[in-house]
Amino acid sequence: MSYGTVETTDMSSTIRTFAGTIQDSGTAELTVNWDPDAAGSINHPTLLSTFKAGVAVALAGDVPGVTTSDVITSAAAILTSFRVLGVTVDSIWQVSVGVKFSGDVTFA
Repeated sequence: MSYGTVETTDMSSTIRTFAGTIQDSGTAELTVNWDPDAAGSINHPTLLSTFKAGVAVALAGDVPGVTTSDVITSAAAILTSFRVLGVTVDSIWQVSVGVKFSGDVTFA
């Protein structure tokens, strides 16, 4: 998350001045396990059509290996990228999904 700045310097200023803008909830890149055939899971057609729609969707979930305070409990996000990761004989399918948060992000 971050705040941007806008320059507010005027002709009477002797040093540049700035004001903060409204909060930007930021971006994230998520790697998810992907089973294109599993009913009711995040599958290829659903994930890809959501990406192509370009609209904000609800996003929430536990992130393995992070503390409770880092878990996103609710957010709206626009999927900004979709990339199938390389697959080997011993691995599962994974997809890298870029997201741009829209509005507030709630943490546990």
